[in-house]
Amino acid sequence: MIALDRVITFLVLAFPVVLLSVKPLAIMIFILIAIIGVFVSIKDRKNPFAIESIKLFSWLTMGYFFVMSLSVLLSTEPTNSWVHLSRVSYFLLAPFVALAIIQSNISIEALVKSFKLGIVIAGAISLIGFIMADGSGRFSGMYNPNTFGDLAVMMLFFSILNIHNE
Repeated sequence: MIALDRVITFLVLAFPVVLLSVKPLAIMIFILIAIIGVFVSIKDRKNPFAIESIKLFSWLTMGYFFVMSLSVLLSTEPTNSWVHLSRVSYFLLAPFVALAIIQSNISIEALVKSFKLGIVIAGAISLIGFIMADGSGRFSGMYNPNTFGDLAVMMLFFSILNIHNE
């Protein structure tokens, strides 16, 4: 079990670093963490919807996915289709990701440092994109600019969690 904790810790700390810089690797890490969470759920008979510390998170992520599903189902827009749900399919795996994270002993300080490194890398991607494109174009690497901006702001907020203690 100690080896599994080390793998989870490595994956969770690597995820914010590659999230905005290497999209395919971030997706693979997310899926690996989710698989570990499913493994822990089955092996240890732990339900992410029953564990007090992640119960609300698990229900909220599932609720969000099902609201988005209802939105697609009840939509009369001709361009709306079930394919659009793939954009929010990550919410189905989020309870198992949370289970994998709480199963390991990751310190909040290490996680915040990982987010800080990730936000510095995201800033470098934007700055290099701006310089190379001579100030015009998109500066979001592999991401849609809106998604990149949303993730960067979320990571920035997370990275300033311990700012008063540093």
